[in-house]
Amino acid sequence: MKRLSINTPVVIGILVAFVAVNLIAAKLYHKPQETMETYAVGNRQMPWFFVCFTYMAGWYVGSTYTGWVGNSVDIGLFPQYEMVYSIGSLLFMYLFARPVWSWGKHYNLETPSDFMGVRYNSPAFQKFYSVFMLIVDGAWLIIEIITLAYIINVSTNGAVSMTAGVWISGIVVGLYTTIGGVNATAITSVIQGFSFVVVGSILFIYIAYKAYGGFVPLYEMISLHKPELLYLPKESGLQQMWIVSVITGTLGSYCWPTTFQRLYLSSSPRETKKTLYIAPICAVIVVFLILVPAMGVSLMDDAPADSQIAEFFIANKYSGAVGLGLVGCFAGAAAMGSISATANCISVPFAKDILTMIWKKTPVVKLAKWTTAAVFLFSMIIASVDIPQLNFFALILYDFVCMCIIPLVGGVFWKRGNSIGAWVSMGIGCICALLQNLTDIFASTSMGGTLIGMILSAIAYIACGFIFGKQSHIDEMFDVLKKYDNDGNYYPDKDMEIVK
Repeated sequence: MKRLSINTPVVIGILVAFVAVNLIAAKLYHKPQETMETYAVGNRQMPWFFVCFTYMAGWYVGSTYTGWVGNSVDIGLFPQYEMVYSIGSLLFMYLFARPVWSWGKHYNLETPSDFMGVRYNSPAFQKFYSVFMLIVDGAWLIIEIITLAYIINVSTNGAVSMTAGVWISGIVVGLYTTIGGVNATAITSVIQGFSFVVVGSILFIYIAYKAYGGFVPLYEMISLHKPELLYLPKESGLQQMWIVSVITGTLGSYCWPTTFQRLYLSSSPRETKKTLYIAPICAVIVVFLILVPAMGVSLMDDAPADSQIAEFFIANKYSGAVGLGLVGCFAGAAAMGSISATANCISVPFAKDILTMIWKKTPVVKLAKWTTAAVFLFSMIIASVDIPQLNFFALILYDFVCMCIIPLVGGVFWKRGNSIGAWVSMGIGCICALLQNLTDIFASTSMGGTLIGMILSAIAYIACGFIFGKQSHIDEMFDVLKKYDNDGNYYPDKDMEIVK
């Protein structure tokens, strides 16, 4: 890979300082993690600002600066679907906030698996969901650790090897996540989010004007020399793929435990909904400022052969070692946030639902910490090994996780949704996900196997609802929702559909 000509000590100094700030903040704001209520959901007392950035950590990942930037250089407009589906996912957050928060508070739910178990009155489905998410999201955790190592390697001009980057990043993030739980994830996400939203936006605007004279001249240059980057050609299939990606990204966003669990963290549904104050702006501005300048890199005579380092290349070229170090911090911040959130959200349910069956006398919070540490260790070991098919495997698992949307949405909004429907819809969806990636059976369709799988899963779920009917505990669960208002107050003798 072509290396960047940089002042390596300056870049390393900036990266070390950024990591130090995160560790200091995690230490200063550390709270004793003696109960699962604290470790998993922060006592349900987080302000909306914290919830917002922990939520963003679920969809704003390190690969935004690498893989998606590379796609911007090579195929232009396509990866900007990220800003569209990110905004779409916020609609789900708004709709889910009150019912999920209310059930979480009333039934002491701490994980998405808890929700599945209580909603479908099925401990078996709850355990399955915990294992399922450990495998599915665990693969993406490994990918993000590799991405963070790649960011460090590129930023330091190869001074830090990929293997060293894996272990350094894994140990640093694993340390504060294991010890501090979701509170540490939240405080570091705020620092990381502020860095790439505020400081990052200023830097990328500066780079755009320095490199191209601004965004309008950039679009004019692209339109003149590479107009194919500014549209999605229907004949190549990119147009259909873009639409499908937006739909599956929007619907699948709340399947990830990193986003669903955030609905439990605030002091009320209203606090969660306040995320809409800044999250949509961040989704549009941040993604736009990262991906659009990257489209112009392919017009440069000295453009790097590896398009994934385009963001680092233009930062170094037009703002020197300081700019490169900052971009390394922004990209690293995105990766650190998603790594921390993912590890916490897959470790806690596995400890609660699986390991407690083996170590029955061990406090659950201790098991959760051990599980988090073990997840990081195994992830770092796997990330240190060159596995050519790892990305392909992770993409298959992404299609799997999208199939969870039917029992999630159906469980929240439809009383007739039952445990049989949950099992059947998941089974059909996962079969379609396998067929999508291992065969050509869906090659002739414009929707793709993932979207078809969602549709077939929904049909099966609805059919089971009418055939087997609602479960006996459902009326009581939905009555609970009428007793909570948007401020999280519980009125056992009043109906909140009437008393607002």
